[in-house]
Amino acid sequence: WDNLHTFIQTVGWDLIFDLNALQRNGKVWDPQNAISLIEYTKRKNYKVAGWELGNEPNAFHHLNSTLPNVTAADLAYDYGTLAEILYTHQPAIYNMLGPSTTQLNKKHTIRYYKGYDFSHCNTSKYYSLSY
Repeated sequence: WDNLHTFIQTVGWDLIFDLNALQRNGKVWDPQNAISLIEYTKRKNYKVAGWELGNEPNAFHHLNSTLPNVTAADLAYDYGTLAEILYTHQPAIYNMLGPSTTQLNKKHTIRYYKGYDFSHCNTSKYYSLSY
């Protein structure tokens, strides 16, 4: 993490980092590793342009059948957890992105994201679907 930040500062890039959405306790994301990383990032005064939870979550199970099946509703709930963590630890600078996906023209992708509902949490204004 230190070497990565040294590199991005040297080249003048912005970092968007994807947290592991597959660290789970059953159907719920286990954020402990992410909290440790976010706290360390804050202590070191590292800049992160954006945090994302999982990449192409609609394809997790299709790519490897041993991976947990994370539904869109599960991930939306997990993003609510991430929003609260980021707001608690980095309220002035946090930027939450995602979930990223590709192939928005594919039926299975459309079906997956139709289940993406943020109505259960107060943080829905922080989400964006990126592709």
